[in-house]
Amino acid sequence: MTRTHRLKKTAVTFVALTSSATVAWASCGGTEPLVVTAAGAAATALVANVGAIGAQLIATDTVQTQYMISALKVMTQQLAQSSEKNTRVSTQAEEALASVVKDVSDRKLVDKIMLDYSSQGFDPCGQLTGVKTLAKAETTARTAVPTRLRTEVEATGGRYGVQADILRAREDQHRKLFCTQADVDAGVCSSVGKIPGGDTNAALIFNTDTSADMVTARNAVINNIIGMPDAALPKGVVNTPEGSAYVLEKKKKDAYLGLAANSLKSLQIDTETLNAPMAERIGQYFGTSRAMQWAQDQASQAQRGVLVDIVKIQGLQLKQLEQNLRSNLRTEANLAALLELENQGGQAQLAARAEQVALAQEAARKVAR
Repeated sequence: MTRTHRLKKTAVTFVALTSSATVAWASCGGTEPLVVTAAGAAATALVANVGAIGAQLIATDTVQTQYMISALKVMTQQLAQSSEKNTRVSTQAEEALASVVKDVSDRKLVDKIMLDYSSQGFDPCGQLTGVKTLAKAETTARTAVPTRLRTEVEATGGRYGVQADILRAREDQHRKLFCTQADVDAGVCSSVGKIPGGDTNAALIFNTDTSADMVTARNAVINNIIGMPDAALPKGVVNTPEGSAYVLEKKKKDAYLGLAANSLKSLQIDTETLNAPMAERIGQYFGTSRAMQWAQDQASQAQRGVLVDIVKIQGLQLKQLEQNLRSNLRTEANLAALLELENQGGQAQLAARAEQVALAQEAARKVAR
């Protein structure tokens, strides 16, 4: 029930009460028309005032209601804008966080790539140069052995020579380079040579000095070990049975000596060409000042760099194992040839004994007759 309705109801009730009072008063006698008229007028005025006040209250209530509706609209809009702003701010914050996380992840990836790129092991350029030098030296050594056997070993397979001339050349070379103090004291030489005793010093085969005189000394040692070349047959004897037998025996001798000559020349060439680069590669990791630098560098290397160096060390070990294998193969070949020589010597002794027994038995039968 509205306020206006309540006012109207109050006014009507008042008018009803007034009318009742007038009627009651009139029934008791002495009713005067003036009183009735005044009471009616008062009731009419009251109803009019109440109506005006109700209309005014209705208008005021309507205005206030409009104010309240407008305020609610504004508040609702403000709440919507605030919610949208909060959502936008939250979205921007989440996007910024995601961008930061992505940047950090990208940076970590870039750092890892850069670290892996820079972690190539200790002195990668220097090590690469060392590896190439070693590989080139090994190729040179392998291809040089057959050539230098033919040109530097005087008694190599299939070669003949005038022994007097070769002996004279060796003596001249000895007086020029290899005279010892003992030679001087004996009157063989007038002064001590540059490399005293170099033509008989087998230790020089393992010397890495590649000067011309040292190479000549190593060649002289090997030639003295292998011996003098065989003399050529006279032309008239070559096609005879004796000449054929001589050539056959020379081939057998050259084959046996070839194994020894190959081993000695391989040792010489490895010493002259391979030992220095191999020592440099090994010294990268052990026993040198560069090995100390390498050990210190490992502390700053990433895991990839350490693994790279481990692989390089293992590769160097494989190369050493390959050299050991080649050396063992040469040793096995020489031992096999030595065994065959021993076998031939044993067979010759058995044949000689058998021949002696046969001769003794034949002599005994002749005596018995």
